[in-house]
Amino acid sequence: MSKWVSMLRTLESITRWSLTVKVGGTIIGVFWFLQLIKDELLPERWEERLRLLNLLPHWPWYEWTIALLLVFLVGTIEGVIRWNGNEMAPILGWPGTLQNNSFMVAGKMRDFVQKFKADNGEVPRMYPTSDSSQQMRISAAISEWCTLFTRQFRVTLSDEVEDILNKIQAEGIPLDFTIVGVLEQPTLTPNSLLLVAGQLMAGGLSLTLKK
Repeated sequence: MSKWVSMLRTLESITRWSLTVKVGGTIIGVFWFLQLIKDELLPERWEERLRLLNLLPHWPWYEWTIALLLVFLVGTIEGVIRWNGNEMAPILGWPGTLQNNSFMVAGKMRDFVQKFKADNGEVPRMYPTSDSSQQMRISAAISEWCTLFTRQFRVTLSDEVEDILNKIQAEGIPLDFTIVGVLEQPTLTPNSLLLVAGQLMAGGLSLTLKK
């Protein structure tokens, strides 16, 4: 799914839950219906008097602009709050809950992997070669890359990840310890961290189903 399609779907969900949009749409519909009655049923002498522009307040253009922007801002904020409460919170949980923290920490792990790769490049790849010295240099480069990757993870996220995993386990949620156990290894790789992130998301989803 492209970024634009995802944004449009999110916007559609927000507007669907926004009470401001519903009220505004109802008001526009009522005005349209009244205008239809005016045009089709009332005598011509009433048309000018009941024109829509004549019924609206005669504000300067900038006041109308400010008013419309305020309505848009209020509608967006209110729609996001209702959308989060009705669609997102039942799945991701409310901020501060273990359910929500599981998904948030999994997202942090993915962001960490992406940022590390952006700053340090992809992990060096070993390829077949008959040059033993070349193989040793590549192995050393891989080891250095993974060591730095592991060190930064231990400093920035390790404690938070292990804390969430322990809390999920305390809730009786089963975890795949063949995956979670990779955190105890001397060096880590991006793939191993992403597998652990998947376990966090699975734990958060299990908490959702448990409720």
